[in-house]
Amino acid sequence: GNNHPCPRRSTPLLAHSTMAAAAVVAAAASADRAHDAAAGGLQARLEAKQREAEELKAKIQQRRLLTQSLKVQLQSAGVAETGFVPGHISSGAGGGGAGAASDAGHAVRRGR
Repeated sequence: GNNHPCPRRSTPLLAHSTMAAAAVVAAAASADRAHDAAAGGLQARLEAKQREAEELKAKIQQRRLLTQSLKVQLQSAGVAETGFVPGHISSGAGGGGAGAASDAGHAVRRGR
């Protein structure tokens, strides 16, 4: 006799378990593909940002060389101070004042 509390299911349960397992495997494979695609996208974005950083570094270097060249030209033309703020103006307590601020940005020419 069949005294087991659950009725015996042979083929339908096995088929259902196999289909469920196949669905889990397919979902995992799909998730792996999505993860790989996302990682590939992140890698491409990282590489683009690295190229952009290199381009910016090159531009900064060019601007520094141009600045240096322009300072040399100003010095050869007789300009004593090539900074934005004249040397007699300083930051902090007692430095400059309202009148001195109006001189900011003006180059000082050496006497010849």
